[in-house]
Amino acid sequence: MDLPLPLIPHLVVIDVVGSPMDFRCRFWGTWHVQFHGYDQTNKLVSELDPPPYSELLSQQYKHTIEMREPQLFVQRIPVKRDLWAITELSRFPLSNDGETVNNILSAELPFGDTSEVHEYFSGPD
Repeated sequence: MDLPLPLIPHLVVIDVVGSPMDFRCRFWGTWHVQFHGYDQTNKLVSELDPPPYSELLSQQYKHTIEMREPQLFVQRIPVKRDLWAITELSRFPLSNDGETVNNILSAELPFGDTSEVHEYFSGPD
């Protein structure tokens, strides 16, 4: 599969792991590091702060597994205390055997004006 190069930083690849079910970030694109302000590579979704954000992601991943087809979400996510951003994202279930969803591929893009987020991470001019 050929992916457009500008899309790759916006991608996340999730491994479905454990019992009870959790999700480990196999690949956390560089856009996510810049936009969210941290690197989630090799970390569990259950470890994310704040807990409501972790729960939101877990619900979306579980829904994607249950539906077994691509899903589109628009979500409000925390960037820092009192600063939230709206993003739209697509989640694609992936399977090694054609039955069991082992991974989820996500692509996330900002929705609307994100100047406040960019200002926070780049600092004052």
